[in-house]
Amino acid sequence: MERVTNSLSSDETSKKFDQGYFEGVGSAYVGGYALNDQLNIFFERRIADICRCCGNRTRLKLLEVGCAYGFFLQLCERRGLIAFGVDVSDYAIDRARAISHATLKVHDIETGPPFTNEKFDVVAAFDVLEHTRDPSKAIKNIWSSLHDEGIVELSTPNPNSFLFRRVLHRWKDPDETHISVKKPAQWVEMLQSSGFQVLRCKTESALVSNGHGLNRLLNACLMLRSRCLLGDTTEIIARKIPQ
Repeated sequence: MERVTNSLSSDETSKKFDQGYFEGVGSAYVGGYALNDQLNIFFERRIADICRCCGNRTRLKLLEVGCAYGFFLQLCERRGLIAFGVDVSDYAIDRARAISHATLKVHDIETGPPFTNEKFDVVAAFDVLEHTRDPSKAIKNIWSSLHDEGIVELSTPNPNSFLFRRVLHRWKDPDETHISVKKPAQWVEMLQSSGFQVLRCKTESALVSNGHGLNRLLNACLMLRSRCLLGDTTEIIARKIPQ
């Protein structure tokens, strides 16, 4: 199911993602974004993915779109990556500046590449594109931000999720700012039409993402039907095709 609502101005978008979004009573982040234990597990795995795709090169220049509080950027810096980050939220960027030495700015990726004098080896966009009014425009601006053959890694909610389709029998997204939720195949098509070669498209369940004990077994069960892409989160890695 794809859900689209009316467009918001940049100012309205920034206000939408204030402290209440990340930490308020109605926040989709259980316990608040800063206390979400799954984040570091998720981010460590994404850094490992990036390093594998880039041949474990050192001093990679990385841009994170939708960097929020800067946790991923902080981990990237510890791994020796040169980190840049943008977010539509003034509040989030202020929080990120408190923990990260990355180059940061408030920016909406739909309006254009955020650093016109910079090109990146990697662009990461985790749980971002579903918030955009025109995700194809965001993807094209990501393409323009990358070096030739640069890598983009993204994640986004999967409306084909086994949990929602087979257990709850319906798609119900708790986050009202998710205005562009799409199926994995739709994201793949959008990336390909924007000049990317998709290297990997898979899904994972947030409930089994830590990879230990029973969770490994549950994840394996989901992977038996990996071609159906039934996990809660779609994860895609793609390479920019030079033009």
